[in-house]
Amino acid sequence: MSPREAIGVDLGGTKMAVGVVDSEQHVHFEGNESSIGLTEDQLVVDLGRELEEAKAARPDVLCAGLGIPATIDHDRGVAIQAVNLVRVVALYLTGANFPSLFDASHTVVWQTIVILFSVLLWILWANRLGAPREPTSQLPA
Repeated sequence: MSPREAIGVDLGGTKMAVGVVDSEQHVHFEGNESSIGLTEDQLVVDLGRELEEAKAARPDVLCAGLGIPATIDHDRGVAIQAVNLVRVVALYLTGANFPSLFDASHTVVWQTIVILFSVLLWILWANRLGAPREPTSQLPA
């Protein structure tokens, strides 16, 4: 049996990365598009085109996953996350004052912070808002 394949999309503020990987973690397709300055409609069109290209390159793909490093406010149609706002300001200040550190700050430091913050939020959600736990029976005194 051949390994199952999935499409993964990383939709960020500067780029959209699309890839097809199999269950053995081999990459079979990669696509990158800039997302700078795109309207929501343009972003959706580009995302659709990237997904179609991935599907055309690997027709046996079973599923797709989309990663966006933010909380979506559906009423206003925007992505918001406090950590991301701090990240953007810090990256601006780093680029303005310490340009030689910008790439490392963007690709290593802040990606790590955002991922750790996301994992922390998931843990909090899982412990507080996840499936209710059955009460433990009390032992007789």
